Amino acid sequence: VNSWIPEQGEIWYNPKQTFGIYAEVVLGKAPVLGAKVTASIERPQSVPVELQLHDNGIVVVVVVVLVVIVVVVVVVVVVVVVVVVVVVVVVVVVVVVVVVVVVVVVVVVVVVVVVVVVVVVVAVIVVVVVVVVFAVVVVVVVVVEVAALVVVVVVVVVVAAAIVVEVVVVVVVVVVIVVVVVVVAAAIVVVVVVVVVVVVVYGVGGDSSTVPFVRNSLSPL
Repeated sequence: VNSWIPEQGEIWYNPKQTFGIYAEVVLGKAPVLGAKVTASIERPQSVPVELQLHDNGIVVVVVVVLVVIVVVVVVVVVVVVVVVVVVVVVVVVVVVVVVVVVVVVVVVVVVVVVVVVVVVVVAVIVVVVVVVVFAVVVVVVVVVEVAALVVVVVVVVVVAAAIVVEVVVVVVVVVVIVVVVVVVAAAIVVVVVVVVVVVVVYGVGGDSSTVPFVRNSLSPL
C-alpha cells in the first residue's frame, strides 16, 4: 500500500504487521542535498496513527558551500589590496624619483649659470673700467638672477603638482580599500543570514514534525 506525503516523498509499510511498524521515507524533494528521513509508527492497526518524521538532513553541505564563498571573497579582497598597495608604492617611488631628478638638474643648471655670469662680470669689471659698461653688466647680472629665480619658482610649482598627484593617488587607494571592505562586510552578512535561515528552517541536529496518518488509506494525507 502506498501513501503520499506532500512535499516529502513516499512511504512504504507492511499492512500485515499490527504493532511496531517501521517505515523508511524516500524524499521526493529533499530540503538538503543528501538528506535521509526515517519514520516509525507507534500505534496498532485500525486506528489513526501519528507518523513521526525525523529529518537527519546534512546541513553541513550548506555550511561548507558558504565557507567556500567566504574564503573566495577573502582571497579576492587580499589580492585586490595587494595589487592596490603595489600600484601605490610604484607611483610614489616614480613621483619621488622624478621630482628629485628635476630638482637636481635645475639646481645644477642654475649654479652653472650663476658661476658663468659671475666669472663674466668679474672679467668685464677687470677689463672694462668705464662706468657705462659696468652699469650694463650690472643690468645683465640682474636679469640673469631674475631668470634664475623664475626657474626656481617653476621647479617649486612642479614639485607641488607632484605632491598633489601623490595625494590624489592615496585618496583613490583609500576609497578602493573602503569599497572592498564594505563588499566583504556585505558578503559576510549575507552568509550569516543564509546560515541562520538554514539553521532555523532545517535545524542543526534534526527536527521532527507530526503528520496525521490513517492506515490503509490511498488518499493524500
